Amino acid sequence: MASRWFAALVGVIVTGCAIALAEILARFTGSGPGPVEAVAEAFIDLTPGWLKDLAIDWFGTNDKVALGVGIAVVMLALAVVAGLAERAVRWRGAGVVILLGLVAAVATLTRPDGGVVAVWPVVVGTVVGALALPGLLAPPGTADPERAMADRRVLDRRALLL
Repeated sequence: MASRWFAALVGVIVTGCAIALAEILARFTGSGPGPVEAVAEAFIDLTPGWLKDLAIDWFGTNDKVALGVGIAVVMLALAVVAGLAERAVRWRGAGVVILLGLVAAVATLTRPDGGVVAVWPVVVGTVVGALALPGLLAPPGTADPERAMADRRVLDRRALLL
């Protein structure tokens, strides 16, 4: 079984790669906003006015940067949770990745320039992340040398020449 640190690191790497893949696909295809941008815009839309004003008072013109840092910290924490959950129970971490993908997909669908076509980069990134995490944290298979030898055909010299 992988150590906690390794599982957390794998969770961060896999989730980061899944998000990066979705962002790259969204940018190259021009199908709509990337998942991070869509989540940020949806968060702004759902935030009460007094909280928006407070953020602008605190951060001034850097309020978008603060929002980006906040989203990155939350995604980092959820990526660590995904890795640790996958270490504990197989496919549980993949469920966390799928949950992140669902949030990003809903956020993308709610954007004015989003839509069904804009969701496919998020779906691809989510599927890749959800399949990669269990694969990278799976315990190595136990090898059975006798079975491996039984399955292997030994060619004699006559069969080799044919």
